[in-house]
Amino acid sequence: MFSHAATAWQPERVTTSAAALRTAAALGPYFAVALTADLTADGPGWLPLAALVDDPVRLRERVATARSVLAGRCGLAPDAIEERATASIHFLGLAARVISPAFGAAVLTGTVPVLGTGGVHWQPVDGGPIPLAVTAPQARWAPTLDGLADLMYADVVSMTAEPLAEAVHREFRLSPKVLWGNIASAVAGAAAALAVTRPDLGRRSTALADRLLQRGRLAGTGRFLSTDPTRPERFFRRRSCCLFYRVPGGGTCADCVLNEITAPRPVTPRRE
Repeated sequence: MFSHAATAWQPERVTTSAAALRTAAALGPYFAVALTADLTADGPGWLPLAALVDDPVRLRERVATARSVLAGRCGLAPDAIEERATASIHFLGLAARVISPAFGAAVLTGTVPVLGTGGVHWQPVDGGPIPLAVTAPQARWAPTLDGLADLMYADVVSMTAEPLAEAVHREFRLSPKVLWGNIASAVAGAAAALAVTRPDLGRRSTALADRLLQRGRLAGTGRFLSTDPTRPERFFRRRSCCLFYRVPGGGTCADCVLNEITAPRPVTPRRE
């Protein structure tokens, strides 16, 4: 746990979720969402995230597409890559996209948008950050890191990432340990990406992630470590693996538990 003295700040107070998300969008493409009251005005192809939760056919189609794209990038036939590994990797990308905008808004403004699978929409793309749109969500504000961590868990993780994880578990029989490790990795990845863009907010960002990872089913999924106790930098190490190493030639991600328990492997930065 990081000390209170090291993490106190005065956030940029905003009054709406739209203002908070617009502020977060300046952090980069993983933090950006479209804001609209009418998705039909923004062009075709928008689907609610609830479609991936409620429709196994749609979920399988999406994972099959991701498998083909991943195989093409690796110079492999699609059947050379395990379906379960693809499902895990794709879910990690979805979790990162859902969590990052809300996390950025929380760090910058102290405001957490209330995101549910019915109010978040996405567009299928073959690579890069998945386009997301939200329709005027409610927002809640907290004055402390612990309060923000509570809101992030209740209003984002539980309402969006958890239903997606349960759908992937049902359809592909992936371990909840792997899936919740992916959510934890998405949280830590959002904190790290924010710190790169805004180094002045690095300690605040890591401190919020540290607290969020102590909530609910995220507790025990990983931990922040230090290579030098005299310096503030921390890195995240999860207690599971996203299965990327099972892709031929894939190696391991920087936060993978396998980096602790196996011989050195090629380390791959992970952002889908």
